[in-house]
Amino acid sequence: MKKLHGMGTWRRWTRLAALTAALTLPLPAVAVAATPAEQLNEVFGYIEDLHVSGTSGEALRDAAIRGMLDELNDPYTAYYDEAMWKSLHDAYEQVMVGIGIQYAQTDEGLRILRVYADSAAEDAGLRAGDVVVGVGGKAVKSHPLEEITNDLLGPAGTEAKLDVLDGASRKKKTVVVTRRAFHIPSVTYELMDGGVGYIRIDSFSSDTAARFGDAMWTFANEPSLAAIVVDVRGNPGGYLDAARSVSSFFIEEGPLLHTIDRNGVEVALEIEGGGKVGLPVAVLVDGNSASASEVFAGAMQDYGVGTIVGAKTFGKGSVQQLIELQGGGGLKVTIEHYLTPKMNPVNGVGITPDAAATHPLDATVTALREVGIANVRAELRSYETVVNGATFGHVINVVREGGRVYVPSQALAALSGGDAKWDGATSAVTIDGGGRTAAFAAGSGLLLKDGTGYIDVGAFAKAFPNATAKSSRSTVVLEWSDHG
Repeated sequence: MKKLHGMGTWRRWTRLAALTAALTLPLPAVAVAATPAEQLNEVFGYIEDLHVSGTSGEALRDAAIRGMLDELNDPYTAYYDEAMWKSLHDAYEQVMVGIGIQYAQTDEGLRILRVYADSAAEDAGLRAGDVVVGVGGKAVKSHPLEEITNDLLGPAGTEAKLDVLDGASRKKKTVVVTRRAFHIPSVTYELMDGGVGYIRIDSFSSDTAARFGDAMWTFANEPSLAAIVVDVRGNPGGYLDAARSVSSFFIEEGPLLHTIDRNGVEVALEIEGGGKVGLPVAVLVDGNSASASEVFAGAMQDYGVGTIVGAKTFGKGSVQQLIELQGGGGLKVTIEHYLTPKMNPVNGVGITPDAAATHPLDATVTALREVGIANVRAELRSYETVVNGATFGHVINVVREGGRVYVPSQALAALSGGDAKWDGATSAVTIDGGGRTAAFAAGSGLLLKDGTGYIDVGAFAKAFPNATAKSSRSTVVLEWSDHG
């Protein structure tokens, strides 16, 4: 008779299986029809009550929500806890906590470009033109900008000690500022040389319609007003109603957009009782103009009431609803996609400009030319650019080398209303504008640096009689006149 091997091992596995079965405690099974939400709640309860890890209900809730959101594959649908929900609303309303200044880094320190109204900085007497040279005892010039910026930030009620160079007297003073909440207006405006009403919209917030109305009313009382330029570059969007209100200044009536819901039902969101400007209008956009900015730009383009200038927009063609949750926090849920008034898609496509211009100065100058302004003056500073009297945050890099002053060829081409092209055969940059064409090569006005072609401003002015160029230690002034 053959002997069976491994019987002891078999008995051990039998005992282990029995032990496992004994430790698996069955619960009564009751077949009851349940909705997905009821099943989810049931599973949640059992795991929270029974699982050996003791994982908290809050952690399980967050994990379940993350799982549901991941299933949607939609970056615009999101869950926010209470703190994040407040931050989201503050972002929409452009409410921040800090000292309340806009600044730019210069050789001296942080030059204050703007002091926001009703801010801690305003209370402390800081003014545009002042230079922050020290923060908390640290010299601004001796530390990275990111580190200094972090030192300026902080919770409400805390103090920031600033060493400030007075912009008028140039005397140094120490200012202690107590951080608190302040509001950044969504709309700013100024009248440019040549009679152009320039309006900048940073976001479509609850104050946008009123502030845009203030701008239009102010310009309407300017006898020299000849055109309007609306700038939504870098504007991430905001409230749809705000976009409709702004659009209604230019569009009398008709659909602002067409929404399509989950069931394929199309509904037009109408503009009623709008108006007409009766002047040339340009809208500046770029790759960061999104959502409500694209709604506005798409409507202006489709109705033919504004020329879209700049780079293709972001391409966010969906509508979200904000839902405050009973237990705190909230949801932002995509409920519709939208099309422009002429049924053109936006999602993943964006708005294609009527006049393409990717360089910041190029776009600004192109917008002026599109509304009929031929004479342009650009002041290039180390911390800002001023075009026809209006201040823009973008900085145009200026290179000073060998006693010459060089500016990017694209910026000079923009000034001339032409194009800058690289000619590989001659290793030269060609600029055409004002009815002339000029080539700049190494040794005759061209400097190649970090992959960018820079042109000597003196050589440029010599090649184009319509242009003049002046430079000082801190500023380069470029002018173009069609009557030059």
